[in-house]
Amino acid sequence: MELTGTDRGFVLVTAPDGRLRVEVADGFTPDEVRNERFRGSVGAVKQALEIGGPIVVADVPSDPRLGARPSVVLKGIGSLACLPLRRDDRILGMIYVDSLKLGPAFNSVDIEI
Repeated sequence: MELTGTDRGFVLVTAPDGRLRVEVADGFTPDEVRNERFRGSVGAVKQALEIGGPIVVADVPSDPRLGARPSVVLKGIGSLACLPLRRDDRILGMIYVDSLKLGPAFNSVDIEI
């Protein structure tokens, strides 16, 4: 979150049943964290799973894939990055960060780190 200048972040892990669950969350009030539901862009996570690679958007409201999605509009997400955590061909989880403000473009070094 410090590297990307984002406000919130999640580490999602793949449970034995194949579903992603929140393992760690930062940037939330204690009340928000008590409910362990994912509060980011579900569409970005789904797209990252489908392509098996990162989804990075600096201006989410203008993005044709994500801008009109209910989770994005409701939460006012401005920028995000969603990166699969992989081991060989298996997705172990995701790192997800977002911000309510529009952000500078994430660069290839940010993604690599």
